[in-house]
Amino acid sequence: MTNVSIIIVTWNSEEYIQNCLDSIDKSYEIILVDNDSKDSTLKKVKKFPYVKIIKNATNAGLSKATNQGAEIATHDYLLLLNPDVILKKDTIEKLCSFMDSHKDTAICGPQFFYPNGKLQPSCRELPNFKNLFFEALGLGRGWKMRYFDHKTTREVEQIMASCLLIRKTIFNQVGGMNERYPIFMNDVALCYDVKEKGYKAYFCADTNVIHYHGASTRKMGRKKIIEWHWSMYRYLKDHSSNTFLRTLYGTLLFSSATLRVLFSLLFSWIGVLFSRTKKA
Repeated sequence: MTNVSIIIVTWNSEEYIQNCLDSIDKSYEIILVDNDSKDSTLKKVKKFPYVKIIKNATNAGLSKATNQGAEIATHDYLLLLNPDVILKKDTIEKLCSFMDSHKDTAICGPQFFYPNGKLQPSCRELPNFKNLFFEALGLGRGWKMRYFDHKTTREVEQIMASCLLIRKTIFNQVGGMNERYPIFMNDVALCYDVKEKGYKAYFCADTNVIHYHGASTRKMGRKKIIEWHWSMYRYLKDHSSNTFLRTLYGTLLFSSATLRVLFSLLFSWIGVLFSRTKKA
């Protein structure tokens, strides 16, 4: 049971962190890295005296904070866990058992459910121009793996890092989380690096977690739109030598981000005007 170090990165996570920590057996090594939360996150964490806390003076980003936690982790497995996830009692044990019996596997993750009980997709293909094209056209073999029902255990290319178990030796071997991706696409880059080393990633359907999904990133507002699109472009730039397709898709990403920000601003203004009219 104690062969796992759990790494949780928080940023203004006061609504979720207590339930998350309540769901973890205190016999595990729990390392919490806080990215300069301004709410009561740390106050709630201090109710759990066995949690090791690293407090950053600024928001260092998810990737760097995860690497900070990994540096002081003492066990063979690292569980990367979002503060808006609630574990089931057997989640960690089953993931570790799977890894123990699959020595060629570096990463595995559980089945995810939304709080309302609806199944939450958590696996994707590593993005490339082909599967992104199929995704844009709504075809079956797209990047988001809409063809997979997430009900059977199978090898996949990418596991969502909201709850991801990885061997510490391999995490160190690939250099940890790539800090060029501070918030988005870091799990994609990690899975890519692991696959390049010849290891496998598996989705494990026999255990599951509850995930509120996007609890922290929603607080980023429109910056989330810009950061996600920029991270996707950076990933494609880092992993493709096709200048033409990279430029074409980069233009599409820039256009998409611009339109989404403009629509967000428009709806915000409409909401303000409606509110003022209602008060009047």
